Amino acid sequence: MLSIKSLLRTVAGEYYETREYVPGDELRRIDWKATARALKMTIKDLRELGGEGVMFAYDPRCSGSYTCDSIVSTLFSVALTIYQEKISPLYVYNIYEKKIYRYKDPERFLISLAEDVIMKIIMNKLSKDLYEYVSPSEFKKLLSLIESSLKETEYIRMKDLDEKLFTLLRGALIVSDVLNGSSYIIDLVNMMKDRSFEKIAIVPEKPWIDLDNLEDKYLGYKTYSYVINDLKRSGFKIYVKKKGGFEIL
Repeated sequence: MLSIKSLLRTVAGEYYETREYVPGDELRRIDWKATARALKMTIKDLRELGGEGVMFAYDPRCSGSYTCDSIVSTLFSVALTIYQEKISPLYVYNIYEKKIYRYKDPERFLISLAEDVIMKIIMNKLSKDLYEYVSPSEFKKLLSLIESSLKETEYIRMKDLDEKLFTLLRGALIVSDVLNGSSYIIDLVNMMKDRSFEKIAIVPEKPWIDLDNLEDKYLGYKTYSYVINDLKRSGFKIYVKKKGGFEIL
């Protein structure tokens, strides 16, 4: 299982491979888990990736409580880690709205994404679950705080998603259930398929579970398989959201 921090460090340029320790290597770079597996001293061999910034593309849509819970927790984990790791500049692409923004400040991105997730997912799909923990009046106060912070948000709205943008990147991360807006995702992926930077996609486990009937579930499964295969052909590493972290597919 990998943490979201490990995945983002890979995308942001702190990519590492493991190799056997040689005298002179810094001890702080020892990879203890790899050492235990290999039964020999192993270190993280860091290298910087080229490019200026990182793209985070996401689709806030989801089909039901199971998938929405997975998407919400992943989005918040990504946003919080981007803020903690001070990853910038950050190009954020909302797949559903086809809008792209450039953030210089990870804190502003965190606030903006929180508003997007709360309004589009929690209010629409998970409001009943939400009110088990917070009253409607308290929730309104939370929204007003976010809205006041958004007025101060500094970002640059880019007109269109241009292939020239991908020459600036050192990595890209996509979060989606891949059932909603599958054609949008494939369009985005096709623009990146010939790029050599790090590409990662995080998806829920079995997102077709939330669909209404057996026929829809089957169609959802086929769509999921098609999009996942397309992502892999385009050089993406696919990670599934699990209870303890993220597992490669």
